[in-house]
Amino acid sequence: MEILDLSVETNNKQVSTLKTSVSGLENKVEAINNEQNQLNTQLAQAEAEKIRQETVRVLNKAKPPKQNINAEEYHAIKELRDNPHLVVVQADKGNATVVLDTTDYNKRMEDILAEPIYKKLQGDPTAKQQQQQQQQQQQQQQHYERQGSRC
Repeated sequence: MEILDLSVETNNKQVSTLKTSVSGLENKVEAINNEQNQLNTQLAQAEAEKIRQETVRVLNKAKPPKQNINAEEYHAIKELRDNPHLVVVQADKGNATVVLDTTDYNKRMEDILAEPIYKKLQGDPTAKQQQQQQQQQQQQQQHYERQGSRC
């Protein structure tokens, strides 16, 4: 490699040599970055596969929980759930299960939804909410980038 003195006027050969050297270095840096990205991807994939295999192993070794009800109770609960005239739900308070007549249940739900605290939406607000969140995130990111450049 040739050492160039840039404090004096350089000739075309020196400029050409310098450009070639810089270009070669840029290519080497790009090649190193590509290889590093490839290795990172391979490591991430290998780590993910390792986690998947461990998860499968744990799940295969796991035993299902022991039934805390007998077969007769199980079939009774199944019959209740399969009955279209009954609704089986968790109680609001406590660790209890409640069986309600479907018409009573639907009437209670309609009464709750008729309260003035609830209102019917004209459409699905999800897309608008997501757009607002993205805008806020972009504004925050721009703010932090401006703050970082001041330091």
